[in-house]
Amino acid sequence: MNIKEITYFSLDGFANAVRVFTNPNRSDAEVILCMPAMGTEAAYYAPFAEELVKAGYHVVTADWRGKGLSILRASRNIDFGYREIWHYDFPALFDCVREIFPDNNILVYGHSLGGQLSSLYLAAHPERRVKGLILHFSCHCHYKNWEKQRNKFYMWFKLFPWVARVWGYFPGEKVGFARREARTFMRDWGYSGIEGRYHAQGLVIDYDALGYYMELPILAFSLEGDELAPKSGVEHLYGLFPNAPVNHIHLPESAGERKRYSHFNWVHQPGFFIRELNKWRGVKPIESQKRAVMEEPVLVEI
Repeated sequence: MNIKEITYFSLDGFANAVRVFTNPNRSDAEVILCMPAMGTEAAYYAPFAEELVKAGYHVVTADWRGKGLSILRASRNIDFGYREIWHYDFPALFDCVREIFPDNNILVYGHSLGGQLSSLYLAAHPERRVKGLILHFSCHCHYKNWEKQRNKFYMWFKLFPWVARVWGYFPGEKVGFARREARTFMRDWGYSGIEGRYHAQGLVIDYDALGYYMELPILAFSLEGDELAPKSGVEHLYGLFPNAPVNHIHLPESAGERKRYSHFNWVHQPGFFIRELNKWRGVKPIESQKRAVMEEPVLVEI
């Protein structure tokens, strides 16, 4: 396995970098572009990336603007939102991945917020030639998608953007939710939570309506009891794409390998999800891909 960091620049000129995990034995392998959850750095997904490489894939992990390898950090003087991610960051990121792997199939693997923003971008940009989308515990965050905790999430979607406006940015470490986030980012997040539609401040694009253009095959995972991505919210998200074939796997609350899955700990025990990914893509396990070796010469009469 080879691992390297490659720097790229967003369309508005800010540096970020991806980590590229390559499988030296399969140059033509499919590429998994992994997009993180809200408040999560790409480095967190390294164990998952390493297991994917063992399973025969190349992997690219990418940081959000303001996180990890990004040169920016949200502050009172540095602000951004979904507009910058969709309009400046994603185009440069996809160009970077395609430059690294010009001929390989690309699959986008979005965890939580990573699935939300990636799926809407891909619906708006079919020219990206992506071959599939994986939504891992990724839901539409409209507060009505929560049954038991609806009031709590409604309060979060109202309160947290307000905190970000007053503070100048969202101090997630102090609040106990996400991490340091930009105030406009929190405004856009809160808008989708309250209004049930995605809207980036500064853009007039109706991303929800563009869902009809999405025809990529989708593999969706949900987990019973996951309070950050309820099943109804997962269904709401891929329901924005009525022309996309969807395979939805809903796991019981008891599911897990070494321990029960949670919204985040699956990264350290990803075997089940990789096996399901292989089935979905029609990929045989690595063991069955090895060529049979003839143990003894065989004489053939002619």
